[in-house]
Amino acid sequence: MRSIDFEDILHAVRAIEQLTDAKKIYVVGSASMLASSEINSLITGDIDIMILEENPRVNTIAPSIGECSRFENTFGFYVDEIPEGSIHLPEGWAQRCLCKEITDIYGATYTVCILSPIDLATVKIGSHRQRDREQVARLLNSHAVTADEIKENLHWNFCHTEEEYNRALKTLDGIMANEVKGRRVTWSADGRSRTEQSDYENHDDR
Repeated sequence: MRSIDFEDILHAVRAIEQLTDAKKIYVVGSASMLASSEINSLITGDIDIMILEENPRVNTIAPSIGECSRFENTFGFYVDEIPEGSIHLPEGWAQRCLCKEITDIYGATYTVCILSPIDLATVKIGSHRQRDREQVARLLNSHAVTADEIKENLHWNFCHTEEEYNRALKTLDGIMANEVKGRRVTWSADGRSRTEQSDYENHDDR
């Protein structure tokens, strides 16, 4: 793993376009938090992408730029192509993506769409893993998203049962109490260190 930045995302997307000729490429994993102007880098070993259009050439991604490829050995990260429907994403996520049209030096035009901060935070809350909790704290501390926005998205677009929703709320409350609310934690740009800052506003449950 190493520290990646937004230029690494663009590098990966260019490689995918050249391999598959895909015209719209979605970044759906942790790397999508780099779309936030307050988060400049992230320690990770991979960039998760998704191609929603039918494309018979997606099977070229793994051997060319996937795990253990020459691409990973050269650049220090790899691309993980996520099949549509294989992960739980909030309803309507694709419409909320942050999209940018790119024209490369050869004149090819394609679009990169990055999972929105609200949907990324929602997915991370749903996983209940410590590393994901820390990434949600980074999004909250950078003001890319608020706790109320996460709660709304969990309720309307992500959780299928009341039990699932309540469990997600407990995870969010824990993050607010330990990482944000009270002695608020701000992560360094490289994700290696934290500093405590002023209190965050309390957010009541709905």
